[in-house]
Amino acid sequence: MNIFEIAAFIFNSIIAFMIGRILYAQYGIMAGLCGVIVGYLLGVCILKSTLLVAWFWDRIFLSLPLCRRGVCTARHYKRKGTMGDGILYVCACGDRYLKRGQRLFEIGSDDTLKLYMRYDGHNWVRSDNIKLSDLDT
Repeated sequence: MNIFEIAAFIFNSIIAFMIGRILYAQYGIMAGLCGVIVGYLLGVCILKSTLLVAWFWDRIFLSLPLCRRGVCTARHYKRKGTMGDGILYVCACGDRYLKRGQRLFEIGSDDTLKLYMRYDGHNWVRSDNIKLSDLDT
């Protein structure tokens, strides 16, 4: 069990206890037990919806730029897993990219990383337009 699973379990347990306690005080033991079950399921729904919103935020607002060849849009990228501290993507052309935060690196055939683009908060900026002072942030 990792730290996120432990935190999710504690969150769900607190929600379940609170709803179960409220229903127990008003309607008795059976309502309290049903409240625990409903509360736990409510906690799971809250956490899952949070993950869904985060996924939509990443896919829509922080979507990926055109590939280097200019053919593939954000929907043509396939997520292939993680690599170090970044997310590995492959476009339909077969080019590999590594997204680390707001930077997108192109992975060469010899597994070297070359900065391709940087997200400046509104749009993607090509690496040849990036000032050296911008790379520190």
